[in-house]
Amino acid sequence: MKKNLLFVIAVAVAMVACKNGPEEKPVSMEVTPESIMFASQGDAPKTITVNATGVEWDFTIPDKDKEWLSAEKSNEGLSVSVTDNPTVDARNSQIKIAPTNNTSIAAKTVLISQSGITYTFEADKTELTFAGEDDTPQEITVTAEGDGLTWTCSVDPVGKEWAKAEVQDNKIVVTVTDNPKYETRSAKLTIKPSIEALDNIVVTITQTKSTIDPYLRTDKSELTFKGNDKEPQTITVESFGVGWTTAIKGDDDEGVSWFDLDTNTTEGILTVTVKRNLTTAPRTGYVIITPSSSEVETVTVTINQEAGDPTLSNLTEDMVFPESMLNGYAKLQIQKDQPDYQDYTEIQIRIHDENLTMDQLGDWHGTGGRLEMVVYCERLEGDEYNYMPSVTYNVDNYQEFGDEGVLYHYPTVYSGSVSEFSQFQIGTWYNYYENDVATISAPITKGSMTVSREGDVYTIEFNFEDDAQNKITGKFDRKFSEVQIIDNL
Repeated sequence: MKKNLLFVIAVAVAMVACKNGPEEKPVSMEVTPESIMFASQGDAPKTITVNATGVEWDFTIPDKDKEWLSAEKSNEGLSVSVTDNPTVDARNSQIKIAPTNNTSIAAKTVLISQSGITYTFEADKTELTFAGEDDTPQEITVTAEGDGLTWTCSVDPVGKEWAKAEVQDNKIVVTVTDNPKYETRSAKLTIKPSIEALDNIVVTITQTKSTIDPYLRTDKSELTFKGNDKEPQTITVESFGVGWTTAIKGDDDEGVSWFDLDTNTTEGILTVTVKRNLTTAPRTGYVIITPSSSEVETVTVTINQEAGDPTLSNLTEDMVFPESMLNGYAKLQIQKDQPDYQDYTEIQIRIHDENLTMDQLGDWHGTGGRLEMVVYCERLEGDEYNYMPSVTYNVDNYQEFGDEGVLYHYPTVYSGSVSEFSQFQIGTWYNYYENDVATISAPITKGSMTVSREGDVYTIEFNFEDDAQNKITGKFDRKFSEVQIIDNL
């Protein structure tokens, strides 16, 4: 009995001892909300509430998202911030919140989302229709809303020929030219946003076919040129709904060679250039403008040229001395021992094609060009006779007859003329021969000749005109084939 009592007491003491031992503290961690949504632009920081009992905690953000997502601890838990989203695409991440001193409580994850920029980009019309002869402007209103959104517009290359788009504030004003064709035409107007993620807006511009009758007309029905007129004249051609071609003819319905026609069908400009009329009779030709449709009448423009002025030159156009002549034979002849009263020296220059030769009678044979010049310079003395002075010689026909002889201006190129009785060429002339026959003869009556020299090599630049106002130019740059010093007779 005594043993049983002792056992009961021992058990009771043990039970009391267990009931009065150290008490365990509760632990927990609650995180709210489970997700946070941010606007794309200008949103304020948002808070994640962390209620932690008996545990310490920390947070982590994925490295790839740290450029736009950040957080810092606060009294309430965690303050989360994002930078502005510059794109139209939404972006997502997560923040992980985990205990640092307790493995019995699971980590919590909060989803973070940020929307992309919201844009509005639209046009109130995607189709415009114009009548064939309707030039009334039509407008397209463009709505473009969103940070940094701008736009431009352009008409496709083919449409640019007849459709024009002009931006005025938030509107596009479209105008078209009259349709010259008897078929509908269309173009594309593209409105392009500055944000690449947004689609272009394409507006179709349609213009119906023309209802105007086709026509072909010119601003002039007649052109008149002087006999030696070098300036071209123009004819403007206007056409609608019809193509056209040109031709020229003479009074005899045959071709004509005394005027040239340059045709610019794109601009509708015809340029007429005549050659010098060498005859004393006027002449007439025609420009024929033929439409591509038999429904439209042919247009004829009359080309008149007055009779030519009497001239010694039969050259019909400007010319440049051919290389074959300037690189052929060249003779410099200087007269010396001039009389005391004469304060100038006469020089004669002959330049001709190597294919030309002169016989003992002074007749020329072969084919090629020849320049004969009479030049007067300041009086040469002593060794100066060996060279022609480097200076500019102007063409001049001055002659003064005195008791002691004939006087001339200098430095000059004596102009060309003919003897009053024999029609012999006097002074400076250009001639061209074909098979022993002089086919071109032109007296030099205006202009200048500039001479420079290095040793025996001369550079002579010719800028002449004949008595028909044809320009005759060229450059001699070499030694003379022959230099002759002769006594003055």
